[in-house]
Amino acid sequence: MNKEQNQQIIQWLNRNRHNLWQYRQQYIAYNQNGVLVSNADLGIVIEEAEGTGEEYSIYFVPKHPSWLRFLPMLSKDRSKRSL
Repeated sequence: MNKEQNQQIIQWLNRNRHNLWQYRQQYIAYNQNGVLVSNADLGIVIEEAEGTGEEYSIYFVPKHPSWLRFLPMLSKDRSKRSL
């Protein structure tokens, strides 16, 4: 994921953090276009997100997601990641 994609993801999360309540206490795989997969089981989220063929990040949505403010983070290129 390049720096621009990472910034777009952070912007999407900050714009939509009040809508994440529907995913509370679940993992979400998401990118700059939105949520790709959600589930309480991290293994399922990873498996299904990999199946999309899209770049993604994973986040665990807490009980009260509207309290959060997302900040930029470092991300590895998917082609270099090993699971």
